[in-house]
Amino acid sequence: MFEQLNPATWSEADWRDAQLEPGSGWYAHGASWAVSTEHPLATLVGRKVVDVGGSAADAFVACCAVEQVVMPGTTSLGGLIGGLFYEAATGQIVAVNAGLQLPSDWDGSYRHERDRETGAAVLVPGAVAGLDAFWRRWGRLPWKVLWQPAIHFARHGFPMYGMYRENMLRRWDVLNSQPAGRAAFTRPPNNGDLYRLPILADTLEAIAYEGVRYCYVGDWAHQLVREVAKCGGIISESDLADYEARFAPPVTARYRGHDFCTTPPPQFGGISVLGAAKVLDELAGNRRESGRVLFEQIQAVNEAPFENILFDASRPPVDANERLAHAISDTRAHDEAERIRRTAHGGSSPSVATPHSHHLAIVDRDGNALTATFTILADSWGDTGIVVGGIALNSGAYQTMTWDPGPGGRIAEPIAPIIILENGELRMACGAIGTGLIACQAQILADTIGTSESIIDAVARPRFGGVETDLTAMQERTRVVVEDLPIAVLDEAESYGQPISRTAEPALGHATADVGYFTAIAQDETGALTAITDPRLTGRASAGN
Repeated sequence: MFEQLNPATWSEADWRDAQLEPGSGWYAHGASWAVSTEHPLATLVGRKVVDVGGSAADAFVACCAVEQVVMPGTTSLGGLIGGLFYEAATGQIVAVNAGLQLPSDWDGSYRHERDRETGAAVLVPGAVAGLDAFWRRWGRLPWKVLWQPAIHFARHGFPMYGMYRENMLRRWDVLNSQPAGRAAFTRPPNNGDLYRLPILADTLEAIAYEGVRYCYVGDWAHQLVREVAKCGGIISESDLADYEARFAPPVTARYRGHDFCTTPPPQFGGISVLGAAKVLDELAGNRRESGRVLFEQIQAVNEAPFENILFDASRPPVDANERLAHAISDTRAHDEAERIRRTAHGGSSPSVATPHSHHLAIVDRDGNALTATFTILADSWGDTGIVVGGIALNSGAYQTMTWDPGPGGRIAEPIAPIIILENGELRMACGAIGTGLIACQAQILADTIGTSESIIDAVARPRFGGVETDLTAMQERTRVVVEDLPIAVLDEAESYGQPISRTAEPALGHATADVGYFTAIAQDETGALTAITDPRLTGRASAGN
């Protein structure tokens, strides 16, 4: 029954579907199911999982496992997952937090300049626990089956491609700084040649057959504790053994007659997106034609609410509900828009560093929807060079520079999975990645929700993104990246004091700025589905009947 999940049996047509052609196959239409990821091999695997009767949760597990192999270090099973699941039969939406957690012995002494390349930067990972949580609650297929495609690509190889090769060479010193990294990663071959990761294949096989226990109380957990300790870290055996993914109700607010649902704090990106989108509504005008409008909208995104919602919803402050309500209220949006209109100069920064990640959106044949971010939350492969079983560990402690939850707490994460309902019916499951993820989603949702604007057109059009981020210091500057708008519009926006970077580039430099990268599945009133992955990257969308 599951032979379709064995890449050795795939047809020539399957392999053509899995070709990396940036800007090709980035949207698809269907009536029954849809899968959108940032690598064609992951999308193909997700499609095949759905074909054999798998749920959106099953496809998510299989896709993330493949992404661990074929994406250039931006995802990691040593990282985190945060997302939402929509149950079509009940209309219920559940948030899953499998975020990074501080060790129980955390003392707050982390200093980024001093500690970013040491074990002190490594936090307790949640990704595998997150996959297990989605699968246990909503999965149908055997766990071990879902890992077979990823095992195949790691053991037998996948075609090397430009983004992976360039990013690997850029981070080569980090990958080779520890013996385990030198053993796990050989120098990348030429584009098109097969690249094999046999140590990772063994680890994926152990996860497939031993389950989540392998990573939290098994051999992988023991190795992680030893390697982190050698490099000055303090993660303990009990930190891993006690880790659990959390289920919670989403944060929900009304927006243009729709119910907007996102993950609760300490994952704050979705709340910031809605807060920014509401301000954009107040700031009428076309940013593609007016430099003043562009300036004002950049300020709206730069001032997106997040500081007052930096808390853990599992142990909230007494005024948590009031803080959330204010952040996404119409009153705040109106007041913020009025303040921006009076502003003569810009250049403010949201002070949130968000390196590249991976976002997936899936709708299965039963109408269940999943939208989630899978990320290492750091520069590619992290900064420490600590590799366990072919898996690079996160270096996420820098996020405590934004908010420190204390020993054993979950850090704040700017990820933004979003589900939008209209009269209880699914309209969109979406998310974005990159330094511009909040700007990206705020613009696209403001352009499309409750309007006649095509989601395809909105994603393809030029937009502005995030501020330049120094990936070494994890600090923002003031320039905002803007895509190909008229020179007169850009000049006018700069005249108000907003520095603009006029070249949007992927995260392949010491400092980077991007316009965010959008992933979504939209559903119209007839039930027709449109899957989207951003054409600026190398993903693929697939949908069918």
